Order: sequence, then C-alpha cells, then structure tokens
Amino acid sequence: MKKNLLWQIGAASAVIGGIVSTYAFGAYQRRSSSKLHSEVLPKYRRLADKNLLTPADWTFYTIWPTIYAGTIGLSIHQALPAEEANPRYEKARPWLMLCYSLNALFGYLFSRQDQKSIIGSNIVTVLSLPPAVMLHRALEIGKTPVQPPERYVRIPVSLYAGWLSVASVVAGAGTLIASGTWKRPKQDEELAAVVVAATAGLGYVAARRLNDPVYLVPFAWGFAGIAVKQYGKNNLLAGVAGTLALAKLAVLVRHLPKGTFKRRRIVEEDDYDLGAEFEMIDPTPRQIRRERMKEAGIMTTP
Repeated sequence: MKKNLLWQIGAASAVIGGIVSTYAFGAYQRRSSSKLHSEVLPKYRRLADKNLLTPADWTFYTIWPTIYAGTIGLSIHQALPAEEANPRYEKARPWLMLCYSLNALFGYLFSRQDQKSIIGSNIVTVLSLPPAVMLHRALEIGKTPVQPPERYVRIPVSLYAGWLSVASVVAGAGTLIASGTWKRPKQDEELAAVVVAATAGLGYVAARRLNDPVYLVPFAWGFAGIAVKQYGKNNLLAGVAGTLALAKLAVLVRHLPKGTFKRRRIVEEDDYDLGAEFEMIDPTPRQIRRERMKEAGIMTTP
C-alpha cells in the first residue's frame, strides 16, 4: 500500500512539475508584451510562418491550457487514497510520468533559439506521441466505461493524444524545414494539402481503433486553425483544411454524445476486485440468424 502511495504522489508531482517547468522555461525567454504573437520566440515564429502545416496561434493557446488543467485534475484524482487499487491508474502512472517528463524537456528546448534546440524540440514532440497513446490505452479509454469523476478526468488524455498526433506532423515538417531538407515549403501548397488530407484519414482510423471520438477534437481544431491562417494566402490548402475540419465536426456531432464509436464493457465503482459487469453489444445479422437456427435445432458451423 505504501509503495502505491509513493507512485501516486510521484505521478502527480511529475505532471504538475512538468507543466510548471514548461511555463517557467518559456517565461524566462519570452519577451514582455501584451500581444499573444510576441510570446513565440523569433526563430520559432519564422519557422512557423514557413511551415504551411502550422495552425493559427490561437489553437495552441486554447488547447494546451485545457489539456494541462484537465491532466492536473487526473493526477490529483489518481493520487487519492480511494484510487490506490484502481488497476487503470496503476498501469497509467509510469506513462503519465514519462509523458510529462518529456513535456518538461520540450519546454526547455523550446525556450532556446539555436537550431539544435529547435530540431530537438520537434523530435521530442514526435517521441512524446507513443507514450501518450500508451497512456490512453492504459486508462482503457474507449474500452472500459467508468463512473464519474474518472470518466471526466480521462478526457484530457484523449485530447493530449489527439493533439500530439497533429503536432507530430507539424513537427516533422518543421524538422525538415529547419534542417534545410525541405527547401521551398511555402511553394509546396499542393503537397501540404495532401499531407493534411492524409493526416485526417489516419486520424479517423486511429480514433476508430481507439474507440474514442474525443481523440478527433484536436484534429478538427488544428485543421480549422490551418484554414484560418492560410485563407487569402494559400486558398487551396485553406479549402482542404476547412473541409476536413467540417468533416471531423460532423463525425463528432454523431459520435461524441455517445462517448465511443461502439459500446464496451462497463466497470462499476468499487468493482476493482469483484470483477466487471458487461453490457450487451448489439448482435450482427449473422449472429441473429445463427441463434434462430440453433433454436430451431439446425446445426451450424462456428
């Protein structure tokens, strides 16, 4: 029990420490101004302007505080004595600590302006995606519906995994530009549109595999940010990104109220050691026919 308590406190400390250090590193280097755009260091600003896949600034300034605030809530909830035996939290704690250790490393690199740090921050962004997905899976999001408040504090993890998926594409392009591999990014509007479309397709497939519509929210948000930023400058890219944002929104309107694409087993509160109840999944037409044939005494093959 004492060992679990140390893990709980350690996970909460890693999350809060990672978030605070990220802001502290940025505040140290940030120029003092009341304008939001000046909060981005000059070299990153130039890189973001070259990278057609970078969404508008307001997407970053809205999504990250939401993710951070929600994850702090998750870290506090998993540290409560009542959650000591929660098997999902037990599996999630190592990934939670790794994610926000990488987040602190990103904050440090992002606060510097030399080329190695710029490329390093992009690489850390990409490397943060696998642990974020593992954190998502450890919490059994889309697999095991749970009771509040656990149901709600898992939402920022879905947003975190989704946003890192979008950010990894942006960071990959940024690395190619910063290293000089991508020579004329501003002239490659058609290529950028293809990358956005491919990202949208892969994001939808991943969301279905994770059985998590919330994972798609950052995709809609990011595509909307690209459309707004490129409107009037690269209208083909703006049109593709805007259309995909609306398509994601349509998917969210249909599936977000249900919370999943398909139903899964339900874990009741305080059932960690007593087993789980199962929700009936709607049978397929083939299953219905087989059941009717069995009732009629007709032999069927598996």
